[in-house]
Amino acid sequence: MMDFGFDDTDKPLNKYPKEEHMQKLDWNTAAPIGCTVTSLGNEGYRIHANECGGKLAFDVPCDVEPTFFLNFDITYEGENSMCFSVEFYGQSPEPLFMSIGLLPGIRTQVSMPIAALDSQRIFLRATPGKLKTTLGGKPIDVKELTKISLCMDKIPTPSSVIVQNLCISPTEQPYEIPDTKLCDEIGQAIHKTWHGKTASAEEMVAYLRAEKAKYNLPENQTQRSDLNQYGGWLNKPLGEGTGYFHVVKEGDRYWLADPQGYAFISAGLDCIGPDSHGRTEGIEKFYTWLPAQDDPTFADAWNTRMRPVRHGRMFSHATSNLIRAFGDTWFEDWAHITKSRLREWGINTIANWSSPRFIESAKMPYVWPLRDFPQTAMSIFRDFPDVFSDEYAANSKTFASQIEPMKDDPYLIGYFLSNEPHWAFGNSLNIAEELLASRHDSATKDAFINFLQKKYQSISNLNKAWGTGFSGYDELKNPIRNARTLSTAANDDISVFSKEMVRKYISVPSLALRAIDPNHLNLGIRYAWFSGEALLGGIEHFDVFSFNCYANDPTSALDAFAKAVDLPLMIGEYHHGALDVGLWATGIGATTTQEQRGKAYRRYTENAIAFNKCVGAHYFILNDQPLLGRFDGENYQIGFVDVCHKPYDDFVSAVKQTTDCMYDVATAKQPPYGHKDDEMPEYATKIYY
Repeated sequence: MMDFGFDDTDKPLNKYPKEEHMQKLDWNTAAPIGCTVTSLGNEGYRIHANECGGKLAFDVPCDVEPTFFLNFDITYEGENSMCFSVEFYGQSPEPLFMSIGLLPGIRTQVSMPIAALDSQRIFLRATPGKLKTTLGGKPIDVKELTKISLCMDKIPTPSSVIVQNLCISPTEQPYEIPDTKLCDEIGQAIHKTWHGKTASAEEMVAYLRAEKAKYNLPENQTQRSDLNQYGGWLNKPLGEGTGYFHVVKEGDRYWLADPQGYAFISAGLDCIGPDSHGRTEGIEKFYTWLPAQDDPTFADAWNTRMRPVRHGRMFSHATSNLIRAFGDTWFEDWAHITKSRLREWGINTIANWSSPRFIESAKMPYVWPLRDFPQTAMSIFRDFPDVFSDEYAANSKTFASQIEPMKDDPYLIGYFLSNEPHWAFGNSLNIAEELLASRHDSATKDAFINFLQKKYQSISNLNKAWGTGFSGYDELKNPIRNARTLSTAANDDISVFSKEMVRKYISVPSLALRAIDPNHLNLGIRYAWFSGEALLGGIEHFDVFSFNCYANDPTSALDAFAKAVDLPLMIGEYHHGALDVGLWATGIGATTTQEQRGKAYRRYTENAIAFNKCVGAHYFILNDQPLLGRFDGENYQIGFVDVCHKPYDDFVSAVKQTTDCMYDVATAKQPPYGHKDDEMPEYATKIYY
């Protein structure tokens, strides 16, 4: 366990009143699987597991209500963060799960609303001391809840957690954190050392000023002679330019063509901005220094000025470090350094969620994530709207209007409709089955009933095919759970209409956008993964099919999508992190060191580029995430630069090697990196939530 100079695990918090309906879960009858359990007194228990992980299953009291909360205190006794999970079991053998990110050595209070078992939310509210919390799986009726399992997922080394005060209560617990310092004045971990750690604010300021001076030199402003102003490859013209980025198919190879008609592979970087705001509300005691919110010097570092405050007070040490170095010109100086670095690294695309101010000044190709995908007052499931309604059509026109200011910009490659919609989280996706399970009337449910009426005509024909006993089609407006299990015909009909729902979801806003902007590429929806055939609905409106892929090698994912769609493919997110520097979590991909991160980047990116339908891959992200978590609690070591804006040299050196050779890889003049034994990266156990 990391020593932060305190120990409060043996002190009961006594924060749960003796409420009439409070139910403690019985440790004496809990069933351990792959772990050992030791009583520590004070209603505390240590759960120990090896690298394979383990779980402890509890029976659930019979009088749980949807308004109740599952409460417990937990301390992870490891050197880094960990993902701790809670599984909930009902009638299905597959659980709904909640994964929780934990800081090392910090006693954390967890209070999960039982109402979340309806699975309508993927990400739960961030609370003090707890990192990101994610839900996955199909809904569970609270009345059918039978077991709860506490799970230690795969962990880098054998380790343990201490759990106290495990109960189900009518009330949400108060959140208390220990009085200890975790983060220094420039945003680094206090209790960790590593090669390259900045020793002081003074050292950080001197470094950034030297970087500005370095990039003011003419020799640091050069660009490859074989690239034009858009980054297009002059050695491969693809026809006449159109004035905008467009798609060209040459044999079995897809290309992006720049506005002048030259081949362009999009080597992108997400979240190019000066800041990554970290949570502070309720965890102020963890910080060595935070300026007053009314201090005008650091006003730009608080989210109260820079962005909405819906996630609570947040502060950016990355921004405050720039302010310390450059004063009022901090943004302009950061932008100058960053544009120079991107050119040096060979990054040619400003990718998703990047600073609009930087995009405007950089004059580089960029992609644009459209905001606020059209919703309706009543949702079908999670964030899936009532797509057959007039309301959806009207809101789609409003949504499309945001492209108006960019419609004539030649540097805009294209736009993404949305990113990782929550309704698509879950394997064997069937959104029409969720439609039938909904208790709400909707235009979409009416459209499904009309679809069935046209196919079957009489209700008796439907009943015969589905194995049901409906007296009329109106009975389908009542909730029907797990409708695909009724019969083969029911499964087929529901699957067909599920795809039609997604087609409507895509087509309505896409047509509205095309009416305003016929010039730029519709880059689709950055799906999290291929969760079902329904995702192929509406692809006729896409110019490029996009998805996020966190595999170590994207080839199999690219191949799967290429077999399903005849469109160019773009990867919207991927990354690898390592724990040899100042953060406690690797992210969704993991290696052992920064040098190995570089190898992982090369292997992933060059295999993507070598794939004949892939036209680009965008890495997530420029800056490491904040030590104590961004708005939702992610705190991954995944950046090109650290919180002091210092690049990870071993990593970016490998990036440069890939971008230098990427057109040779794309044209098969050289093989992609990673096919020799000495090129294989050293991957590590992932820590993410």
